[in-house]
Amino acid sequence: EQVDNCSILLGGGSTTLTFRLVPLGDFDAILGMRWLRENHVRINCKVGIISFLEKCGNTIEIKEVK
Repeated sequence: EQVDNCSILLGGGSTTLTFRLVPLGDFDAILGMRWLRENHVRINCKVGIISFLEKCGNTIEIKEVK
């Protein structure tokens, strides 16, 4: 089962995704490589920040909550 054209908020910005519904255990969501590539995602594990570009060109940053 999947949900097409689902609008979600990420770090104060929004994006549209297709979600495939699968049991994930402790995970809320998994972003696929195609979405990561298309949105120019950068992941900095050392400082706990994920950043990506919105379609309008703005950069959105999501910081790890400890």
